[in-house]
Amino acid sequence: MIDLERRDLIEYEQVWRVFSEAMRRFVLKQEPASASITILPQDPSGWQREMPGLTHQEKKVYDYLKAHRGELCPREDIKWAVWQSNEPTNSALQKIIERIREKIEPDPDNPRYLIAVRGKGYILRED
Repeated sequence: MIDLERRDLIEYEQVWRVFSEAMRRFVLKQEPASASITILPQDPSGWQREMPGLTHQEKKVYDYLKAHRGELCPREDIKWAVWQSNEPTNSALQKIIERIREKIEPDPDNPRYLIAVRGKGYILRED
């Protein structure tokens, strides 16, 4: 398990999390080990429950956007929900959004899923 964690294929955060469908299938084929492994099901909408390689702050922003999928999320609402106090600047939030895009978008320079609405906020599209 530690070797898989070093390769960024799994992470431990109270439970072990598998990052890819291929890795999930591989783990399911293995003989049971002394440690129990639970495979979390995919979200019925097709969105993964956990995104690979997100930092703590990226995950909090992504989770907020995912909870409001398809809705315009104003920057101020995102910042308040994630940080509550010591809110970052708009440019710091934008950098976090860019890093999330690099991880979820096929072409981060032409985003299809995480869309910026100029002067307003962001939308995580459902399709």
